[in-house]
Amino acid sequence: MDDIIRGYANKHLEEPKNLRSVENLVNRTYGFHYEDNFRDMLIRIIGIIRLEILEQIFDQHKFTQMISSLNVLKQRRNELAHTYIKGTTLTIDAPSWTERRFKYVYEGLKDIESCINKMKT
Repeated sequence: MDDIIRGYANKHLEEPKNLRSVENLVNRTYGFHYEDNFRDMLIRIIGIIRLEILEQIFDQHKFTQMISSLNVLKQRRNELAHTYIKGTTLTIDAPSWTERRFKYVYEGLKDIESCINKMKT
């Protein structure tokens, strides 16, 4: 089972991070049950292969802006969520700044949806 998954991954995946994900999946799977173990690995390997193909057809400019905006929004959210307010001076972003970031996220998500809908099933 492990050899089938590894072989298929090595044949179809190019991104090192995706190959590491598959190796982690195989290393975390200990059973031999079809439904609980092997089928789950098949679902994940086929899914990650399709994801790698999908990520290659994204509008890379929109995708990069979306990822960057999500990272910045997460960082700002975490800073504010994990700061004790009393006695400190917090800088809170203007709504226009946040809205601009959300527009990048929205454009990226629209592109992802469009690419998904164009994929052959």
